[in-house]
Amino acid sequence: MKYLFIVLIGCALSPANGQTFSWSGYPNDGTSYLTGAMTATIASSSPGFQYGSPRFYAGSTVGSGQCGLANGLAIECMFGNITTAHTTLTMDFTSGGTTLGLCSVFSFQIRDINADESFQTFADWLEISAIDGNNIAIPVANITATGGSSKTISASGNRRIIRGYNGTYGSRSTTACDNMTIQVTPPVGVAVRSITIRYQPDYTACPNCYYNFVGPNRPAYQYISIGAITTTPTGTCVPLPVQLSSFKATRIGREVALNWETQQEVNSDYFVVERSIDGTLFDQVCNIQGAGNSSAPLSYTYLDDQAQLEQVYYRLKQVDRDGSATYYELTTANQYAGENLELSLFPNPARSSIQCKMSNPQEQLCTFTLLDQTGAVLLSWLQHTQKGIQETTVPIENLQEGMYFLKVQDELGNATINRFSKINQE
Repeated sequence: MKYLFIVLIGCALSPANGQTFSWSGYPNDGTSYLTGAMTATIASSSPGFQYGSPRFYAGSTVGSGQCGLANGLAIECMFGNITTAHTTLTMDFTSGGTTLGLCSVFSFQIRDINADESFQTFADWLEISAIDGNNIAIPVANITATGGSSKTISASGNRRIIRGYNGTYGSRSTTACDNMTIQVTPPVGVAVRSITIRYQPDYTACPNCYYNFVGPNRPAYQYISIGAITTTPTGTCVPLPVQLSSFKATRIGREVALNWETQQEVNSDYFVVERSIDGTLFDQVCNIQGAGNSSAPLSYTYLDDQAQLEQVYYRLKQVDRDGSATYYELTTANQYAGENLELSLFPNPARSSIQCKMSNPQEQLCTFTLLDQTGAVLLSWLQHTQKGIQETTVPIENLQEGMYFLKVQDELGNATINRFSKINQE
């Protein structure tokens, strides 16, 4: 059934013995909630939540009679025919002095991830991801989904994806009101900082076939139910020698400015910035000396003046004094948008030649093309052009009288076209 989304989390006293976070104090219609080490925030795209949700339910019947898990937070979403509609729940475990998160395995159940029923057409889609205490995405292999039936489980990047059906649109199988168990296991010696659950319709199957507000078999509302989230301690967490808080790449003309910040550094030797045009094969760009030991936030900056003009991927490697290395998540710089050439032709009309005066934003290789009135190419050549104002002579004595076009195209494919007339007599 599709009307509500439920979440359970509770609070215990001793992290050493595990914890359970409860939603029992959650305020109706609220979008944030603090209990113990957890701060939960929830948001929905337009048109948003419906019927007083998010709302805590003590029993297993929620909304207008739908199945749910007891002691959960019901969240009813009006998705409608909107192919970007979604609800996102983020649970952060850094409150109450646990600045790196909790050194625990997290587990919880999700109920009623399903699809088509006898009176309506729909399909649930869930994505689950997590961040560790070093602000690094927890690998998707450490996020498991087991139990239930007639589900499709896959992954994209570091996100575990669960779809509420097997098969293809029109002939898929599904099971309602069953439970799946989700488990998030951090890497050895690392805490879990946050877990994010994104809930949405399956846009991929047939987006125009359902999620409309009118017509038969087209619901506008959907829900799921998430049971109590429990933690099992994993032991002592050991933070990375360098805690990275941000890593950004910003396009500045033909160059890229790289900036990163650390919250602390222990035995940090140096950083390596690497660059790639496909996000797979990387080349080293530079080495930047680390701070060694620091408990204060530090900022680093490097200007890459050899960056490619297309979209560029960067990654940061940090090397300790003992030679061990850690890679952080990728960041990207957008494709260089370029600047326009300015072009003028004189004299116009002309007899034997025309002067092409250019204002060029940078040194580059340009393509010159001479075309007739039909767009047919009469002549084309490459020419290395300097930054600034320059003139090029184009001979036209062999052209017949008539109208012609000169096209100049820069390295990024941006083109400027000017028209001129050829005459044989004054």
